[in-house]
Amino acid sequence: MSFFLITGEGFSALETGISSLNNQQSHIDTIEAMIKIVELDENVTSVGINSWPNMLGEMEFDAAIIDGTSKESGVVGALKQALHPISVARRVKETLPHVVLVGEGARHFADEQGFGRHIALTPHSLTGYTNWLKQHKLTDIASLKLSELAWKTADPQKAGGTVALMVMDETNSMAAGVSTSGWAWKHPGRLGDSPIIGAGIYADTRYGAAGCIGHGEYAIRTVAAKSIVQYMECGLSVKEAVLKVADEIIRLPKRMKAAIGLHAVSSKGEPFLAALGGFTEPYYFWQSGMAQAQKREADIIINWPE
Repeated sequence: MSFFLITGEGFSALETGISSLNNQQSHIDTIEAMIKIVELDENVTSVGINSWPNMLGEMEFDAAIIDGTSKESGVVGALKQALHPISVARRVKETLPHVVLVGEGARHFADEQGFGRHIALTPHSLTGYTNWLKQHKLTDIASLKLSELAWKTADPQKAGGTVALMVMDETNSMAAGVSTSGWAWKHPGRLGDSPIIGAGIYADTRYGAAGCIGHGEYAIRTVAAKSIVQYMECGLSVKEAVLKVADEIIRLPKRMKAAIGLHAVSSKGEPFLAALGGFTEPYYFWQSGMAQAQKREADIIINWPE
């Protein structure tokens, strides 16, 4: 049996994923192929070429990939001028003794490995950034203390997005991957849950995989993806495991009530999504034998406590 679960931003990659798995491509190859499609999708503003920049108008990308059998992983964070961050993350996994590269080091590695530079600030991205500056009357942002602006200008509605993907191939091997530009107008250098293995994504071929999108700081504080999979290892169903972590998140003290989606799929091919705090994105699920992927809404909606 083969299957995939991809978050709502991954609509453009559905046919690629089906074709890849039907043609016996590996779990890792399928992850990279699908996410690369999303990174080029100009309809997506939280992943790839048409994304929102940071507070200084610079694009910074995060991506990660994990093999659920070996746990070998590759991560890049705050990577600039990259067309396909997921491919750079995979190359980290396959060529370095390290798991994580960030910032200038990640860019240096990408250059050495032959990944060209791409100035990923489209007219759409630039217009959005310019409007944000005008909205907050920021005429010379480079001279301001960005730390003092971070809370004042944070936009919970643009703290989401991200494409997260969980795959099982025909050999019953599982993997997970993720790519994102992070929060719109984030502080330069900010890393969310996506480039943190165990927070944003995790996979264990024996039990299942999980991917979290939205307000990643909550996923970091609860090590959400790893926790979901570990609860499945302890015998909980995928639903019970997700709800256990959702309960941990809603108990956290919050300074910003942004949304988060907890996605998971068991090794038996049982998907589940808990939508917290107004998270509204659907997800897509496909398994071998299906003609096309199914669009599914959240299996449960959980509001923040008053």
